[in-house]
Amino acid sequence: MPAKTAQEPCLPKVTGPVVPVVFATNDNYAPYPVSLRIGLFITWLPRKVMGGIRCVRDHGLGYTLRRCLYHLGLREDEEDTLEIYKKG
Repeated sequence: MPAKTAQEPCLPKVTGPVVPVVFATNDNYAPYPVSLRIGLFITWLPRKVMGGIRCVRDHGLGYTLRRCLYHLGLREDEEDTLEIYKKG
């Protein structure tokens, strides 16, 4: 096999038709494949934890806790929490 250059992708070639497993109820609706939905379900909690850790690093613990309460619907959004997004 010849050596790969920097321009060539390192992905394997697909030799047959790729048919995702979907459960479509009508022609206008195309849901995600089952394997993707399972993967998203399994990785949901780790993604949320990593996002929380990233938010604490970037904005601090107080801001992160206020945003958690806001997203849970337990607190109104305050003007000072939006200042970070206005800077730019």
